Amino acid sequence: PGLLEEMDEHLRNEEYKALSKCAHKLKSSIDTMGIESLRQVIRSIEQKAKNNERLELIPEQVSETRRIIEHSFEELKQKMEVL
Repeated sequence: PGLLEEMDEHLRNEEYKALSKCAHKLKSSIDTMGIESLRQVIRSIEQKAKNNERLELIPEQVSETRRIIEHSFEELKQKMEVL
């Protein structure tokens, strides 16, 4: 969740290099958790932000990333409560 906050902040401040680094950090967590729906999205954010291209697409991708990760965390918490 901390990285999601950082991504939002970097996006608001148009700090695209820093946003790219946050996306890069999230890649391994997304892959490890098997969140296939974000596999390409997080890589797209990383590359667009790093290369300063198609920046208009990034806000929706960051929003999608937040929604899916928050949903995944909720599912994980529910499963942990059952155990």
